[in-house]
Amino acid sequence: MTYSADFRAQVIKNIEQKDMSIRQACIFYNISKSTLQRWLIDPSIQTTRVKTPSSIPNEALLQDVNQYPDDYLYERARRLNCSKTGIHHAL
Repeated sequence: MTYSADFRAQVIKNIEQKDMSIRQACIFYNISKSTLQRWLIDPSIQTTRVKTPSSIPNEALLQDVNQYPDDYLYERARRLNCSKTGIHHAL
């Protein structure tokens, strides 16, 4: 979930005006400390991923489906070292 720029500005404003400490702001606004610290460094909304998406090799996936036709997605994901959602999209 991405927080709006207005919400971020409001939280940062309360901290910079010394109305709240970082801990108090995290509790009051129900956000994590790492999120708030990241906002204090750069409050802009990121539009790109930091990590590049990894692809599942088609040959490995086809071999896995042939070898284990009745397995669940989480079992395939564990064997291919990826996520259930990644397996779902690859199939």
